[in-house]
Formats: sequence, C-alpha cells, structure tokens
Amino acid sequence: MIQAQHLPGLLGVLVLCSASLQGQQAEAANSPVPVSNSTLQDPSEAGSPWSFYGDFRLRWESNDNQGSEDRHRQRIRLRAGAGYQVSEELSLGARLTTGNRQDPNNPHVDLGHDGFDRWEFNLDRAFLHYEPHWWESLWMDFGKFSNPIRRNPVFGELIYDADVQPEGVVAGIQQEHWQLVIGEYVITEQSLGEESLSTVLQASGQWQDWNASLGYFFYGDVTPDRNQSLIRNDNAGNALTPSGRDFASRFGILHGLLSYSWDSWVFAGEYFQNLRAASGIGDQGFALGSAYQAGDSKFYYQYQSIEQDAVFSAFAQDDFPTGMQTNYQGHVLGWKYKISEPVQLHVWLMAAEPEDAAAAGLPAETFYRFRIDLNLSF
Repeated sequence: MIQAQHLPGLLGVLVLCSASLQGQQAEAANSPVPVSNSTLQDPSEAGSPWSFYGDFRLRWESNDNQGSEDRHRQRIRLRAGAGYQVSEELSLGARLTTGNRQDPNNPHVDLGHDGFDRWEFNLDRAFLHYEPHWWESLWMDFGKFSNPIRRNPVFGELIYDADVQPEGVVAGIQQEHWQLVIGEYVITEQSLGEESLSTVLQASGQWQDWNASLGYFFYGDVTPDRNQSLIRNDNAGNALTPSGRDFASRFGILHGLLSYSWDSWVFAGEYFQNLRAASGIGDQGFALGSAYQAGDSKFYYQYQSIEQDAVFSAFAQDDFPTGMQTNYQGHVLGWKYKISEPVQLHVWLMAAEPEDAAAAGLPAETFYRFRIDLNLSF
C-alpha cells in the first residue's frame, strides 16, 4: 500500500507537473508533429528536408509486492529523434533514448539509480524508409525501426512491447481498407555461428466500424549454437529445459485481433496461441477490453490471461508487476487526459497474479502496480 513516508515523492512529481505545464502550454502552438517510420516530414511543405521530434515522461510508480518489501520510485524517459528526406521516395530516421541499452523493453531511468551517476543515452532507431513511385501503396524499412504491426486499441503490448525496436527489414502494402505487413528481424548475429531470425506476417482490414487482423510471429532458434544470451538477459518467465540451458518450447505465435467502434466506445478482443509450444506447457492467451472517449479524457479497462509459453517473454510487455511478462492473469485500467496538445496525464493501475505460481517462483497472490505519468511531446 502507499504509505505516508512515500507521499513527498508523489507530491514532488505533481509540483514538477504543474511547473512543466505552464511552459508547455505556452509553446503548444509551435510544437512539431512527431515522426513515425512512414510519415517523415515532406520537405516541399516544411521548406527543409529535416524534421525533429521528441517526448519526455515523468513517472511516479508504486508497487505492492506480496511477501516482500513494497517498492516506490520516480522514473524519467527522454526520447529525441530526427528525420531527413533524401528524396521523394527515400527518407532517413534515427532516435536517441534513455534507458539501459541491454534492456530493449525499458527506456526509463530510475531517480537515484546509482548515486547520481550519469544516465545512458542510446540509439534505438536508425533506418531507411522507402516509398517507391512505381508502387504507391508499398513501403519498406531497413535497419532498426518501430514495429509496424496492428495492435489492440485498448492495451496492445501483450505480444510485442512497443518499446522494442526490431532490426532487419520490413515491408507493407497499405490500402484504404486493408494492410499487409511482412518482416524479417535479426535477433542474434554471431561471427562464428548461426544467427537467430524472426519472421512477422500480419494482415489487417477495416469494414465499417469493425477492425480485424490475423498475424503469425515466428521465431527461429533463439539459442543458436547454444548461445544463451536471451536466457541470461531477457527471459521473463518462459519455461526452460531441466538443464536451464535452452527454452523448453519453440515459438510460432498465431494472433487474432478484433475491435468494434461504437459512438465514443471501442471494444476489443484478442486471442493468441503458440503453435510450437512444448507438450504440457501452457500455450494460449486472450484479452478482452474496452475504452471510452469523453472529450479530452479517455477511460479504458482490459482483462488478460496468458499462459507460460503463449508469448515470447523477452519482447512482451513489461508493465505488469514483478516482471510478469507471461504466465499471469490480470487487469489494467486507466485514465488519460489531454491537458493541451503536447501534454497528457495518464493514471493507471495494474493487478495481476501468476497463472502457475510454482513455475513463476511467486506466491499465489495478487500483485499491484500504480502509476501516474506526465507525458510531453515536442
């Protein structure tokens, strides 16, 4: 629970929020639009081939850890990016971000992390974006880029954390009512051994107020030549062999998503199954949720249940408490409020318990995480 001695940290965040808003509201009219892989600035409109963007997050977080000491912390995320329009068909993008370079899921820095040491600032995007004139609906990205898959509009990071920026090549065909995405991502490359690759394939479409997608996320050998880097550094709950030197399952995740918009409401459901899971290990997951938009406020809720090897945990969301990136069932609910064009307040709560407590090494209890985020874009 949130105790009295932790309130000064929360009050400090709110004071900083107030001070930040005064400056941001004055500059809102001049804030440039953020850049994505496929929407780099058109030099004919801007008068320059360059475009710049960024965002800043100030977070207060409280973790109610059953059976161990509760944790309360303040966190910061800063990202800054640039785009350069090489020609009408070709553009270049790059982005810097805070965070540990060895953790692809987490761009945040904890205040007081290590005695006032300087923070890391790393390159998490560097890519070429190509839109050929000879096929106007085709686009391609090469390098390290954001993942362009269609996501759940309520909470969409169960399969792939949005902070994870894959490396390789991805292409898509974008039409008015449908989209096709196919990508080949390089997970591990070795000078004297085999590499590990992942293939992404997703088709999505829209019909009136309905949106649907069907995708398959295939992972090759994620421990090529017994390379255990993903086990040591990134595994967050997938089952291992008795020796602990390899994953018990292979991963090929079939994913279906369906959403419906009605007035100010969105209702969404998704189902996924690892078709290459080892026998006897949980391989399925699902989520059901809804969101309601009321003026500048958005309210949302989602329930999800994910078995141990239903997702590849190294790249799945890391928002739920105690590192539950797989093997859990839980709830997320929140409120987002647009204070001004570049400033948003996000208040959210997550509650989760392990599906298989023994496999997770956790007590069969409900764990809670509460966050207040101030997000500023520029």
